[in-house]
Amino acid sequence: MKVIEFDNSDITHPYFKNKSKCFVLNDVFIRKEGDWLCLYHNKKRLNGFVNRNVNNGNTLHWYGSDEPGLYYGEDQPSLTVDEEIDSLFLLYDDYEWQYGHFVMDCMPKMWYWIKLLETDDTIKICLNNNIVSPCYVSDLSKKVDYPTYFSSEYLELYLARYNLILKNHIKFLNKNTTYFIKKLVLPIPFQSVDTSVYPNRFWEMYDIIGRDIDKSNEYNNIYVSRRDVNNKNWMHYRVLLNEEEIIDKLQKIDFKEIKLLEHSVENKIKIFKSANKIIQTVGSNCYNLVFIRENTKCGIVYHPQYACWSEHLKYMIAHKKSKYFEYKNDCEIIENYRDYYPENYNELKKKIDAPWIFKNVKKLIEDFI
Repeated sequence: MKVIEFDNSDITHPYFKNKSKCFVLNDVFIRKEGDWLCLYHNKKRLNGFVNRNVNNGNTLHWYGSDEPGLYYGEDQPSLTVDEEIDSLFLLYDDYEWQYGHFVMDCMPKMWYWIKLLETDDTIKICLNNNIVSPCYVSDLSKKVDYPTYFSSEYLELYLARYNLILKNHIKFLNKNTTYFIKKLVLPIPFQSVDTSVYPNRFWEMYDIIGRDIDKSNEYNNIYVSRRDVNNKNWMHYRVLLNEEEIIDKLQKIDFKEIKLLEHSVENKIKIFKSANKIIQTVGSNCYNLVFIRENTKCGIVYHPQYACWSEHLKYMIAHKKSKYFEYKNDCEIIENYRDYYPENYNELKKKIDAPWIFKNVKKLIEDFI
């Protein structure tokens, strides 16, 4: 195994201080089983950088190790190779299907790829083909896979800033296919969505991505709604039961309801880059705040189980030299939240994603009028 070390002088968070590096492996098999990737090296299953069992034995996990190394599992099964690839950069991540984790955990690793391209212009970016977000219909009777395109859209925007065309540099992996990789680069994460300090390279990346996207007067004051999932008859996790009341009152002070599922990544950037005032409930939508301008007025209404997100969202808004308003104390999970789910639904998730109410809409209106 070869290790490529990178400058880490801009990384101030102690956990990630010495983790600006990539591992390079030769002769790796990748087998895509359904939506998960299985890696095999030296005739063993490669679990990742963490010395523990991976979730359900499905896929890789790259977080949680004080000193990243390679950890192996069971023996490699007999494999028939469908395709050989010379050089591959594994952007793939357990959580790539989830918008917030992609923006904060997965996409930043592209900083390595740009550096590596200086010495190896053949290295392809590896990502899942047909990335889907697992969802449930509103009565939880069945699970559906909603196709997502934000990963490709982010990559396309980023590469375009370097005058590169994504289709010339991407390798999508297909289901039930075995690949033999002559050289595989494993980038080690240098930040996480759960930390509250992000390195300069992170901010520079998103400045580059949003740089050439113009503002629009259409999005001066916005409320980021979660009602878009209702339109698709999906299960609405963390449904804010009085959201309609909030939207009605905000519209009276010239706020516009925004349903982000209806917008491309480029338009999401335009929306957040244009807004003077932004109000949203806590969720992955909040990570679009990386694109706000200075002096944007930002209000976050926190589900009781997600109040801990306030630390890094407050930091993010402060870094952008904008104004932060938080609403925690008047948010409550409804007492009969268990009735909202079938009896056999996971008890922990019942509480984490429970329906809730924001009780002080008056204060929110007063702050943003």
